[in-house]
Amino acid sequence: MNWTQDKPKSAVIDAAHLSRQREFSLATFGPGARTEGVLDHIAKELDEIRSTPTDISEWVDVIILAFDGAWRAGWEPQQILDAIVAKQHRNEARTWPDWRTADPSKAIEHVRRDDDATGLAEPPKCGMCPRERTPQDALDYNPIQVVTRQPLGWYSGDDGEICPECMAQLLGRTN
Repeated sequence: MNWTQDKPKSAVIDAAHLSRQREFSLATFGPGARTEGVLDHIAKELDEIRSTPTDISEWVDVIILAFDGAWRAGWEPQQILDAIVAKQHRNEARTWPDWRTADPSKAIEHVRRDDDATGLAEPPKCGMCPRERTPQDALDYNPIQVVTRQPLGWYSGDDGEICPECMAQLLGRTN
């Protein structure tokens, strides 16, 4: 019998589902970040995908391990889900090269913007809302917000820019 036939009636991934997965992982694999262990397991699953790329269970293993790594890095289930939605929004807003001209065996990377004179990327707006970023905002960036989870300025990373208000929402600091 195919394992997908044993699924619940309504397949939903929500904060409750991620909480359940976290409890299972804690009981089975123990507490702590286990970053290297999670990465090692992901690498093994990627090898399995290379061997059988049409096996959905191997792709799902990578997804579950990514969820595991995210909560072990300190993120709550709803924050993980919010980050997925924010990342999808950001990817949809990016400029991408024509896939028809890309090497199918290589990653298709988004078009990177040139840096301004300060060395910081100057996107015209937040990746989550239409708020425009000003030159003063670029000076207000403070990377310590990522460590403290306190939005002090624009969050800037290789996956885009997020204004302080959206970062606060993403981190669950406001509604």
